[in-house]
Amino acid sequence: MSDDTELLSWYWPKGPEWLANRLSALSKYGCASFRLVTLCKSRSGLEVPAVMIGRGPTRLLLTGGQHGGENAGPVALYCLIDALVTGVSCLGEDVANWAGAVLEGMTIFAVPMLNVEAMARFVRLFPEAWTGDWFPQEQYQYAHREIWSVLLHLYDAPDAPGRRRSHIPPKTWDRWVQRGWPGMRFTDEGVDLYRDLPVRGASRSVISQALRHRACEFAPQFAVDIHNDAKPSSAHAPVRRAAPRDVDWLVGIAEQLNEAARHNGFPVAPEVTPYGRDARSTPYFYYHGLGVGTVFLEIDDGTRYPYPAPKNAPIATRREVIGTLWSMMRRLTEIGLSTGYRRPSSAG
Repeated sequence: MSDDTELLSWYWPKGPEWLANRLSALSKYGCASFRLVTLCKSRSGLEVPAVMIGRGPTRLLLTGGQHGGENAGPVALYCLIDALVTGVSCLGEDVANWAGAVLEGMTIFAVPMLNVEAMARFVRLFPEAWTGDWFPQEQYQYAHREIWSVLLHLYDAPDAPGRRRSHIPPKTWDRWVQRGWPGMRFTDEGVDLYRDLPVRGASRSVISQALRHRACEFAPQFAVDIHNDAKPSSAHAPVRRAAPRDVDWLVGIAEQLNEAARHNGFPVAPEVTPYGRDARSTPYFYYHGLGVGTVFLEIDDGTRYPYPAPKNAPIATRREVIGTLWSMMRRLTEIGLSTGYRRPSSAG
């Protein structure tokens, strides 16, 4: 890409319609193993697009976009799929040899934007799909509390911002809708998809139910869930209650993803930390429910929590977010090609 304007125009998703059109356009390249499918339809009738790509034995599950306001998943997975189909990366690199190897050696099932309803709300409020526009980026020692308070109410539950609930009672949800703004965390069913995949028990949302079914059917050997947060980008591992034998393996993969971005000049956190505290969460389900290796990505969303430095490092630009995610996705597939995501005990 010749400049940042062109890069952002082509690779920065701006809602469900944008993503559906971009994925559909990839069909013209004639990639034999590219299949654009519909995971399901949301409560309001929006299609949730998914892509199956590749024909190899190593199976990788990738998900993102579970919350409106979190564009990292759509960015990462569109950049990955586009590079596999076209042989050119989002940064203009010739990656045809890499793409051919991945398509031959792996099969990837990717759902870039699970919560299409919340994403549609997000781009109505933030047309450029970047919450960082709310903050004066040249003054980033810590966030302005007043702006953060407003953003939290816009993003989270209107009645109780910051509370992490898995779902909202129908009467409460209807009241939020009648007031004109139900936030960007929940589906139109009032469900937080990230907290709707219990290992035991049923999912509430039709989207979570469809994801659970397809994930079990696909039987991946590794899974990655991608989110944003108001802190420096990083891969996280392991999830809560991971088997001791898996800890070094998963942390090692997460460290490789961070190092790939760092090596290419993109900002990431200095160290890998655990994640998956919530037993209803997507990464917890992938590891404990599907029984596969799991790494969780949280990518800089252009904001910072209202806490002082030193941990609140300068924020990333959108170009850096794209570069970080592309670097991580490429390295993730390279690990799959070289190891098959085999656990240490079964290696060799």
